[in-house]
Amino acid sequence: MPNHPFDLSTFDLAAFDLLLFDLDGTLVDSAPDITAAIDETLTARGWSAAGLERVRSWVGNGSRKLIERAVLFAANCADIELLNAVHEEFLVHYAQHNGPETRIFSGVQEFLLHCQQLNKKMACVTNKPIHLANALLKHIDLAEYFSIVIGGDSFPQRKPDPTALLHCCEKLATPIARTLMIGDSETDVKSARNAGMKVLCVSYGYNHGGTVAATNPDWLIDDFREIISV
Repeated sequence: MPNHPFDLSTFDLAAFDLLLFDLDGTLVDSAPDITAAIDETLTARGWSAAGLERVRSWVGNGSRKLIERAVLFAANCADIELLNAVHEEFLVHYAQHNGPETRIFSGVQEFLLHCQQLNKKMACVTNKPIHLANALLKHIDLAEYFSIVIGGDSFPQRKPDPTALLHCCEKLATPIARTLMIGDSETDVKSARNAGMKVLCVSYGYNHGGTVAATNPDWLIDDFREIISV
């Protein structure tokens, strides 16, 4: 039984030819690996570790914003040069932690396989740096499902700007009306709204520590298997 009031009776998977998936918090729980990299970065500078729950609430707006939140927490500072340096240090640490403790959420692989069998076009649109996104998808054996992967540094703009979403529609020759954004956060909902497309969210993601239901996606699910038979 869903733990939310959203009515899935209006959802029809057949109405969509292209599915755009967020990555962190939607397909995978990467917070443990991100936390390990954040805490190594902070403690190497003599600052306090942030811990899993705090980092989980910071994820979703790209690595640069993640570092801004971490440095504000650890050093109460927003100096640009310091942020640039810490960001580079974090990317080095995260490249070493990108995957070992990351887990695919329940129901994800079944849904991706189901969509593949239905010949749905699929793309991954994340704010994670593209080289880290590609490496992670390959590590967890999900890369094969996506025709396109867009990272937070693939364009000058990142979600919630609609550029990446519209790029996928263009490259995969799919009308916006036949495209569905799938994510876990307000960032994903705003991206879809800005692109003029429908959006489905998962209830278990990060969403900066808040409830994604409050962002009013078109549909909300607790598990992808809820919509395999829809």
